[in-house]
Amino acid sequence: MCWELYCLEHDILPSGFKSNPEPSSSDTCDAIYSRTSSGSYIPRAIFVDLEPTVLDEMRVGVYRDLYNRDNMISGKEDAGSNFARGYYSVGNEISGPCMGRLRIVAETCDSLQGFLFFHSFGGGTGSGLTSNLMAKMKNEYSKATRVSFILFPSPTASSVVVEPYNAVLASHATMDTAGCCFAMDNEALYSICESKLSVAKPNFTNINRVIAQAVAGVTGSLRFQGESVVNLEDLQTNLIPFERLHFPAIAYAPLVTPQTADKEIYTADQLVNSCLQPESSLVKCNLRQGRCMASCLLFRGGVAPAEANAAVTKLKSSGLINLVGVNAQPPSAIPGGDMAACPASLAFMSNSSALVPLWSRINTKFDLMYSKRAYVHHYVGEGMEEGEFQEARDDIATLEKDYETATK
Repeated sequence: MCWELYCLEHDILPSGFKSNPEPSSSDTCDAIYSRTSSGSYIPRAIFVDLEPTVLDEMRVGVYRDLYNRDNMISGKEDAGSNFARGYYSVGNEISGPCMGRLRIVAETCDSLQGFLFFHSFGGGTGSGLTSNLMAKMKNEYSKATRVSFILFPSPTASSVVVEPYNAVLASHATMDTAGCCFAMDNEALYSICESKLSVAKPNFTNINRVIAQAVAGVTGSLRFQGESVVNLEDLQTNLIPFERLHFPAIAYAPLVTPQTADKEIYTADQLVNSCLQPESSLVKCNLRQGRCMASCLLFRGGVAPAEANAAVTKLKSSGLINLVGVNAQPPSAIPGGDMAACPASLAFMSNSSALVPLWSRINTKFDLMYSKRAYVHHYVGEGMEEGEFQEARDDIATLEKDYETATK
């Protein structure tokens, strides 16, 4: 869904060619696309899954000609929602080919800035294989920034009983290898689709397009020239004051349907106020209740720098604001989609103690299962030691205390 939106914003057709060959002076899509000798654009992306179903859909989908097939790597059996299978056994076997393709794609960059990861913490592949790859990537690309968009287990909705195990183990495994991890969960995303976008029965396409809009807001400065350029390193430096506390929440505004778009107000003040509402957050938390260490506001579209700074000044007394970026390129929307194309938008990121309840919920569920050693044998049978469970649990308990101590 991200590449669907990127193509729309950069006038790139599903075939990979631009609809208008004349380059725009503000369009810097070479940051995320590589150009072939024939003039087509190929995403600087690698798609990995331990089972082939999802990637097979991409191979025959509308954008099948956009991607480099060599950058689609799939195995023959999935991780079975098991962190250990993704990290130690099945996932470890495929991590070698993944690193090989990653090196090839990275070498096409003139000046490698960093990596974006999209994965879940609840599944076996998203938690285990990604943790394995991050550990290897830190050794080879130690100076590159690593930014992750992570789907955490939802508070009340769950499709896999062992999600708390996977989330705690993955958080522990990536504590020293991940840079900046933006937290999201399906429950918050479903709520946005239902209450904000009037989607009666949201599916993965609906919620993934919400994520894509937020990601497009975060990466806008990489892809378009603006008043204030904010790169990946700036994000990580300003949002992560302490290395371990690298889990900011992300909110987005406006979340409006095409039918109500013309009735909305798109001033900087209104966008900021909208993002601070709990229903605008992509993870179930209330940013107004937590104590904040650092925040980042990335405006797009018809918001003047002076207007953005004035809106920020009103919030400074709360200690929320640390960085502001303004990009003149307005956000786009998928034709026929749930969200309207608006003249301005805001991606609001906050590293706050508001996420402590998220960890508390996961830890409580972890303890309920681990106290009975439920399902532990599935992990041990894939090459993991039982002691890693307690080690990981203690590490996340320390993380909770670190957030509380840092925000007192």
